[in-house]
Amino acid sequence: MFSEQVQEVVMNGIRAEARQATRRAVLEAAGKLFDERGFLETTVRDIARKAGVSVGTVMAAGDKETLLVEFFDGLIAERQQHADALAPGVGTRCDEEAVAVVEPFVSLFDERRDLAQAYASILVGGRHSSVVFTDLARRLIAVFEHLVEACGCPRSVDARGCADAFHAAYIGSLFMWSATPERSVSEFTAQLRDVFAAICPHEGGHP
Repeated sequence: MFSEQVQEVVMNGIRAEARQATRRAVLEAAGKLFDERGFLETTVRDIARKAGVSVGTVMAAGDKETLLVEFFDGLIAERQQHADALAPGVGTRCDEEAVAVVEPFVSLFDERRDLAQAYASILVGGRHSSVVFTDLARRLIAVFEHLVEACGCPRSVDARGCADAFHAAYIGSLFMWSATPERSVSEFTAQLRDVFAAICPHEGGHP
């Protein structure tokens, strides 16, 4: 009996690993096709063919929107590691440093503007959940809070409140910007810097 239980546990583990490997293959195939063809031009059948699995297997992993959100979340998570490692110096300007924190994410949205627009539309529509509003939001807010604490803002400033406001302003502005391809990165980051400065004015004002 004990041997059978051990065998069942081992088999369950093998099956779980196989499912995870298949899901990774589907997600990788979807990401490559989204990049090559765009979100709208990629079909579930295309993804299945690219991954070497059935259409049913792809649908078990998620519909196209689910796969795009997971793919883009992964790209954002990679760049979040850069933000997590930032260590602003004491007396730094929080508006400038906050822009530096989000620049890798802005670059990602600019590099993949069409996919970013589809991604933002899905999330704003509330059709799928995303770690950008949960774990990644918590991590980015923590970076903003540390930045505000290190900057030369008045001591009366609520660091956590500013960090929350920074994040809300950044996410809202980023999603709106993704839908306006005529606006350049420099225009967007300049506007974002002004927004951050209004939320947490640097002591002594702008030079």
